Amino acid sequence: HGQPVYAGGQRIGFVTSGSFSPTLGHGIGMGYLTRWQEGMPVTAGEGSAACDAVIVTKPFLKKGV
Repeated sequence: HGQPVYAGGQRIGFVTSGSFSPTLGHGIGMGYLTRWQEGMPVTAGEGSAACDAVIVTKPFLKKGV
């Protein structure tokens, strides 16, 4: 947590938490962002810790899945 989040080369926020989701089969995270749009690609972290991500709204799963 605390890692920066970038969109289009500009810092737009930071990660507050993250973990691996066994149900989804990949990592998930949450953060505070100054601007966002669902489906927007972002990069979380810096250097070798950076990973590509996509903005989605909660809940991550549809009910009954």
